[in-house]
Amino acid sequence: MTTDHPATPSEPSVPRWPYTDSPEPPQDAQPVPEPTSGDAILYPSHSTQYPAASEIAPAARPTPELGAEPDRWQAPDDALLPPAPPPPPTAPTAVAAAPVPTAQPRAGLGRGLLLGLLLGAVIAATAFGLGRMTASNDDPVADAAVTSTTSVSATSLVAATDPPPVATVPQTNGDIEPVAAAAAAVSPAVVQLDTSLGTGSGVIYDADGYILTAAHVVGNATTVAVRFADGSSTTGTVTGADDTTDVAVVSIDPEKVPAVAVLALGADLTVGQTAVAVGSPFKLDQTVTSGIISAEDRIVGEGTGGISMVQTDAAINPGNSGGPLVDINGRVLGINDVIFTNSGDNAGVGFAISIDLAKIVADQITSGQPVALAQLGVSVGSAPNGDAGGLIQLVSEGTAASAAGLEVGDLVISFEGDPIRDSEELRAEVITRAPGSVVKLVVLRGGERLTIEATLGSVATN
Repeated sequence: MTTDHPATPSEPSVPRWPYTDSPEPPQDAQPVPEPTSGDAILYPSHSTQYPAASEIAPAARPTPELGAEPDRWQAPDDALLPPAPPPPPTAPTAVAAAPVPTAQPRAGLGRGLLLGLLLGAVIAATAFGLGRMTASNDDPVADAAVTSTTSVSATSLVAATDPPPVATVPQTNGDIEPVAAAAAAVSPAVVQLDTSLGTGSGVIYDADGYILTAAHVVGNATTVAVRFADGSSTTGTVTGADDTTDVAVVSIDPEKVPAVAVLALGADLTVGQTAVAVGSPFKLDQTVTSGIISAEDRIVGEGTGGISMVQTDAAINPGNSGGPLVDINGRVLGINDVIFTNSGDNAGVGFAISIDLAKIVADQITSGQPVALAQLGVSVGSAPNGDAGGLIQLVSEGTAASAAGLEVGDLVISFEGDPIRDSEELRAEVITRAPGSVVKLVVLRGGERLTIEATLGSVATN
């Protein structure tokens, strides 16, 4: 398939370079060398055809900046194989195109990360914008009826009305397991999205007909086929997409909205709590998998361009991209997006875009504004003595940090009451808040503990 945005493999998925958010022009993708062994593959999520071994090669690794820490996500040097492609669908997708050649891969998140989980007939033209997230200074700093005919409860199956019902957990009274209750609550709001690129997932989050999904699911499409949980379908319009955060919004006729999911905005996640993923892996719509929250505020992406994600061991596979990761109450914690793998198979290390970040981007898209993320205006590294926190190494003029009085040498140990262990956590705290938010930081300066208030600035993603 000839496309505008081919996709390629890349370097380690989560390098821990110093935190930087001062503007600088984005960098273009570079040609890749001949393949070597030992590299996990970065695949577009909508792919059912994978690149041959001869097409796979690592991209050049960015040079660590001052304060960089060792890459803890380096894939082992064992042989890596892509997963076997699923059998072709028995029926064409709603917006399927005629068969076309597979596109060449493009540089993306990096070794050890299977990027994008969208299933389709060909490798997508638009691999995820994280592929452009290299270490540069222009990056910002750092919430229908089910298919079964058996009713779980009276509240889990509701016909479309005006306004549409809000997805809620059924009253179980001990008659339904917690994961089943969570799935029943959100499933009516989960949809399957089909384009000529393949199949992905989405979740209805607004009664006005807005669907959250991943940007690499919709690619360059302007319309998508939307399949609801009860098997009915309609046509959706791509309202907008942001490659940097990999967030997209699709709109449908509000009168056809069967249910609206509840977003867990501002929720305090607990590592180990139950997590449930719902979507269309391998075109199997309304598939439910469960696990736990493995980590929160995980920055995924190279250099300072990473975005805040929730890590989970709930099974996420091609086709899950864009679907929701929910808590035990059926509230959306994140938008399923990528997995880390050395074999091409699900390894229990999946990532969902933080719902706080996804909602910020979605609101900007639906309002017609350019997408921009919050910016503090500092470069941050690790303390040389090994203390936890983010050590400020540079304060850019005219930024929120400068106006607030932050100084080089300040060690940020708390942000809005949350402890800061390193530069990644500081970045995650910043970008999951809207530009213009007023925040409080606690810093150590010369042995003195100071509380500093800052009004976050903004930086465009594209």
